[in-house]
Amino acid sequence: REVEELSRRGVQVRGFGELERLTPAASAAVARVVAETAHNDRLHLNLFISYGSRAEIARAARRLAEDVAAGRLHPEVVAEEALARRVYTADVPDPDLLIR
Repeated sequence: REVEELSRRGVQVRGFGELERLTPAASAAVARVVAETAHNDRLHLNLFISYGSRAEIARAARRLAEDVAAGRLHPEVVAEEALARRVYTADVPDPDLLIR
């Protein structure tokens, strides 16, 4: 309902989490908001939907383990940066404000 207002104010909306778990209607709504605000650059609003931090850490750890098992990554270089590259927000700057 607020897409026009968000766009008018230059807000870019991004969705993170296990979005594939959403109903088709909810998934389409999130995709529409993300697509319609993708060009905005004044403010970034990250929505975490169907999200749990433990689930995200487990997902990132699985991705690290897969890379190690495949020989793409050596265990001794697994550090905070390696994990940070595998979380949902890998390409997003750290937030200025977090509301939970």
